[in-house]
Amino acid sequence: EAGYALPGGTLRPGESEKDGLNRKMRRFIFNADPSMVCEWKIGDLLSVWWCPSYDGTSYPYLPPHVTRPKECIKVYQVNLPQRCVFAVPETDKLVAIPFFDLHEDPAAYPELRDIPQLVSRYAISLFEQG
Repeated sequence: EAGYALPGGTLRPGESEKDGLNRKMRRFIFNADPSMVCEWKIGDLLSVWWCPSYDGTSYPYLPPHVTRPKECIKVYQVNLPQRCVFAVPETDKLVAIPFFDLHEDPAAYPELRDIPQLVSRYAISLFEQG
């Protein structure tokens, strides 16, 4: 099935959430310049989603009738370094999706639809280097 997804995966036994996220991020971020340190920062927990079954349905709350959810999905803010390379495997495709597209067509991006609201509490600054 075609679609869009955020990087992620499953935690190993005994692994903390942040350690697991760092392990996954190491698969995507590369240091293009060996003379510089390539470090990213794991920020705030933005959302928690619960999957009561394996049918792909997720909720931003744990339904009261569900005693054993099948999956818990957590979305974290990750601040990427300025000088490193973010790369995906050849089997995947990296796509930049503008916030207004996520907001105006939520059905097209089911896993990503709430990101504009989740990051609305942050001041986003654009700057140019020259």
